[in-house]
Amino acid sequence: MILGLFIPNMFRKLGIWQGSLSDFLTSTSSRVHGHGARRRRKISGKADVAKNQVSKHVRYNNSCWKKIFGSLALNLLACSPLLAEPPSISSKEASYDGNALILKGDVILDHVLGKMHAENPRLRKEEKHHPFTLIYLNQNVAIELNNHAEISCDRAEFDFQNQVGTLLPSIGEKISFVSQFVEKGGATTPLNLQSARADLTFSEGQDHEMHISQMHANEAVVIEYGDGYLLRAGSALYEATESGNFLLAFPEENETTCHFSYKDDEIEAQKVRFHPQESLIVLYHPNGVIKSLFAPNEIAFSAGEMTWNRTESTLTLCHNIHIADSSLGEVYCDEKIEITTPLSSSSLCDIQASGKTTIHTFAPGRQTLTCFGLLSFDQKTLTSTFESPQVDGVVPEGQQIEYRSDDLQLLASSGLLEYGWIEGHLRPTRLLLEKDVRLSSAPGAESNQCAVGDQLTYSLLDHTMTLSAKPGEKVLYWDRVKALAISADQLRFQKDPFTNRESVKGVGNVQFSFSSAENTLMKKMFPFYQPTGEL
Repeated sequence: MILGLFIPNMFRKLGIWQGSLSDFLTSTSSRVHGHGARRRRKISGKADVAKNQVSKHVRYNNSCWKKIFGSLALNLLACSPLLAEPPSISSKEASYDGNALILKGDVILDHVLGKMHAENPRLRKEEKHHPFTLIYLNQNVAIELNNHAEISCDRAEFDFQNQVGTLLPSIGEKISFVSQFVEKGGATTPLNLQSARADLTFSEGQDHEMHISQMHANEAVVIEYGDGYLLRAGSALYEATESGNFLLAFPEENETTCHFSYKDDEIEAQKVRFHPQESLIVLYHPNGVIKSLFAPNEIAFSAGEMTWNRTESTLTLCHNIHIADSSLGEVYCDEKIEITTPLSSSSLCDIQASGKTTIHTFAPGRQTLTCFGLLSFDQKTLTSTFESPQVDGVVPEGQQIEYRSDDLQLLASSGLLEYGWIEGHLRPTRLLLEKDVRLSSAPGAESNQCAVGDQLTYSLLDHTMTLSAKPGEKVLYWDRVKALAISADQLRFQKDPFTNRESVKGVGNVQFSFSSAENTLMKKMFPFYQPTGEL
């Protein structure tokens, strides 16, 4: 009813129509299809006047036809319950047969989904007296959505009754979906999704505008994100929710991983999830190569999950982590490792690990350091710090920091490992251990030596050690082979580089036997200890 009143009145105001809506549709349909010269049926005298006026203003006036069909589509589409505001159409040529409106030329359609551009669009009804709910766009399709995202393709099919759509490219090309996302901190970052096909699902928002709620991209998916992040995958799901937008990518059918790259970093992952507004990229079961702390070296790694936070410049690896670095060595961690990259540099800076973490260094001889609490590496100071977990202020047995070489085991509550450049390679140079320090033969070797103290300094270059006690306490040392027991303020261990023989020297108040309390402590710390004569 509204349509029947609005169009005739509008055309009367334009001075190009005096008849009814049905007469208008009959006349305009005839004109578009080339039958305007003859009337196929008699009409009233009033309609004849209308015919003469239409012929006068329309037959040779393309701009007038543009107004007629633009206004026709405007009001027919406005009747759809899916469309909150009347759209408008700009087209060079048009024809209408009662069910389909066919447009040609450089067509622009203002729609509640956004502004659509195409060369040969068609608008159809499911039934003659229903509103237009089907839109087909062909050739050089460009759509600017209400949220300023942009779609480019060769063909687009929209069914607004069922709120679905399909995007298709020309042969050998891809469809493109480009959107700008505002991240934390206010920065705007682009995301470009390309694929061989995309299926859309629409929804109406609180603003009564049409929005894309889901996009399924299939075949040869390429995702470009931010300043150099690139993902190649087999399929991807883009979803817009009230809590934010995300994009989830999966591998090709005959592949097991997606390929993710950033500058010189190359990573394979079983799936990848983008959270643009949170500045997060999550890779599931990743493995690959990232830049080392010290270029041009590389870090090879694998993990259960990796989260890349762009705004905070951090990489977080979780679960079953393995890192291999030619400088640091091999790192294994069962919980989490966080790597921080400075904004002013492309190399990594700091590493923090939690949970059980083991480092196998590449120094001469096999050396292993294990931490069950927090481990941190600082590139600026070239140091690693270690802390053991505590329960009520006490480190649980079996969770102390452990250093192990071919013939030595050291345990402590906290520690510091220093690095230095040796012949162009970064190597550990000195180890400092504190609190409840224990020294013994390496597990598997014959248990012939043990010692306890409060602080130990170990030079990994010349294998000299200094073991010190708290003020008022003693360092205790026992050697089974030499039948030697020493109680002193400090002990110094030194290995002859030529004979490989080790010497031990007591400093301060030195005694060569233990008290009853010291024997009890040594037996508690080292089950293999055999008590000596007591003082």
